[in-house]
Amino acid sequence: MPALRPLAVILALSLLAAASTGLHADDKSKHRDRPQDVELDQNDALQRLQRSEFKPLSDAIAAAQKVVAGEVVRVKVKRVRERLAYELKFITTQGMIREVYVDPVNLEILKVE
Repeated sequence: MPALRPLAVILALSLLAAASTGLHADDKSKHRDRPQDVELDQNDALQRLQRSEFKPLSDAIAAAQKVVAGEVVRVKVKRVRERLAYELKFITTQGMIREVYVDPVNLEILKVE
């Protein structure tokens, strides 16, 4: 039981820190561009692709590689600036992790982190 006590303290401090960093109403405008997770399953994404609402992922990767050189290690669909976007996580040729957000409709680069 004594070994669990430090874990409980760490958990309590983590929860306190998380609660103290909550957004206030006036802070929301500062975080508008922060990507948000979107519930979009594979079937929905495939249907959007088949209806030509989304460009193929290979086209999005090619567009992103014009901005960031490296290997794609993860792909998600997120919401950025009220738009859906492919989030492409790269490991660059220099070993850095970068995220590129690409509009799946017109392949516009929305954001690079």
